[in-house]
Amino acid sequence: AGAVELLELLASSLAFFQNQEQGEANLDAEWRLSACLLDAVYHLEDRALGANGCALGADTLDSAASVHNLCRTVCKGSGDGVSRVRAVLQQVYHHAIHDRYLAAQHLLVLSGVASEAATLDVPTQVLCNRTVAQLGLCAFRLGHLAEARDCLEGLCGRRRTKEMLGQSPKQQLRHGVRGSEQSTSVEFIVPAHMHLAVDLVEAVHLVCVVLIDGPAVAASEAQRQCLRMSSLGGCGAALAVSGLGCTFLEKQLASLEKNAYNGPPEDRQECVLVASKHLRSGDWEACWALLESALLGPALTAAVAPASAIPWLSTLRCKVQVASLEAYLASFSSLYSCFELSRLATMFNLDERTTRSTVNRMLLDGLLAASWDESSKLVVVHDGPGALSNMACRLADLAAMVAKNSEGRLRSRPASNPKVPANGPSRSSTICAKLLTKGSMPTQCERSSGCPAERAGKSGRNSRFRKHLINLNKAVAKWLAKQGRGEMTRSQILANIKASPAAEYLRAEQGPAFLEAAFAEALLSRAARPAEAAGVAAPTQGQTHQEDVAVAVH
Repeated sequence: AGAVELLELLASSLAFFQNQEQGEANLDAEWRLSACLLDAVYHLEDRALGANGCALGADTLDSAASVHNLCRTVCKGSGDGVSRVRAVLQQVYHHAIHDRYLAAQHLLVLSGVASEAATLDVPTQVLCNRTVAQLGLCAFRLGHLAEARDCLEGLCGRRRTKEMLGQSPKQQLRHGVRGSEQSTSVEFIVPAHMHLAVDLVEAVHLVCVVLIDGPAVAASEAQRQCLRMSSLGGCGAALAVSGLGCTFLEKQLASLEKNAYNGPPEDRQECVLVASKHLRSGDWEACWALLESALLGPALTAAVAPASAIPWLSTLRCKVQVASLEAYLASFSSLYSCFELSRLATMFNLDERTTRSTVNRMLLDGLLAASWDESSKLVVVHDGPGALSNMACRLADLAAMVAKNSEGRLRSRPASNPKVPANGPSRSSTICAKLLTKGSMPTQCERSSGCPAERAGKSGRNSRFRKHLINLNKAVAKWLAKQGRGEMTRSQILANIKASPAAEYLRAEQGPAFLEAAFAEALLSRAARPAEAAGVAAPTQGQTHQEDVAVAVH
């Protein structure tokens, strides 16, 4: 009675301000009253509004127009973004509980309020999660299993459904809140009369996962069993287990099978998981009985005997029959040479048209290696690759995955010397570059020294070749100084250069390609430039290193 009186008071107050002259104060009061009224009625169905006798300015048996007008008034008059986002989310929620999925989805996507709500306060985030949950339930009732799974995956995949729907106990909501916020954290809890059945939401999500991913999981299990039964033994089984990915449904089934003793299913989740086992074996009747019990409960299942009593139950039953057919063909196609179309339709209580379309879809998706015969009444199964070929393909996939991971780790590893680029020069080319910068290597050596050093491949030979070049360069400078004093001739210097260890090394490495004359002229020209720039005939310290000259020559 108090709720009805409050709704009537809000509706009459809103009608009063709407009939007044348009002013700033009236507009502010109008959108605030509209927000309060929308917050009170958005979660109510049409029959509840009709029973309460609330006058919203329109027909109470169809409140879509009234909720739309309230939302438009709030969006037009509100100055903050929080009120606008909440109003749009409430209208989407109202569309979802009345099975208007397309209108709710278009409004949620085009308005972009879902992304905006993630940056707002906690009550708005809770309202967004509740709206998405109702949108998923709406899609499930209409038979859109893929859309329902996408909506509920973010809520049920994290094991925090109660917390994300604002239905957690106060202690959990206050965890981590400091200071004065502890007193206001209780307001984040949704009132009890607005709570959603969390176990039902999780069961609906799991049912969608079973009906969509169940045939693929059945095919994976059949492939594992085929490899285990092969002559390769444990190696094939290990490759089968390690190569196949672990989906959400496989994780849930693995956790159920870990129990030492599995009795009859006790809750909704166990009913759905046990139903998935019957689905893989093709027993659609046992699967449907468990799914119906999980969604409706034992009491409601006994009260609603025929599936046609609830419209969405007949649609779901057809989905279960089709999924069972797909799982049966994926699991047992390797044991038969052909399937008869009429036999398949009788086994799963389907008409031949639906059975044919299901088989054609599996053929196009590559889930079934078969083809139709000339009469189009038999599905002829093709002989697939053997166990050895399957294991070889799996091993190749594992090797490719390991190589890809190794390449990624090598790219992410930091370089040992940051000054040298990743594709920098080799050690031999670095040594030659250092010699060129010091002015101790002639032009002929620039063209030829890199190759012998790279072919040598050892640090000992590189260091010995470098010493020979340095000694020869020093010796040439001293020989030029002696030539200036008249102690040596030009021909003697050229003969000493040709007989030097560096020239002999290059001659042995390059053979006929080594140009001795050009090598000697380059050495003489390079050694003469420092002496001319210094204004002296030759360095004076050359006279005190006769032993080094002898080493360079001999």
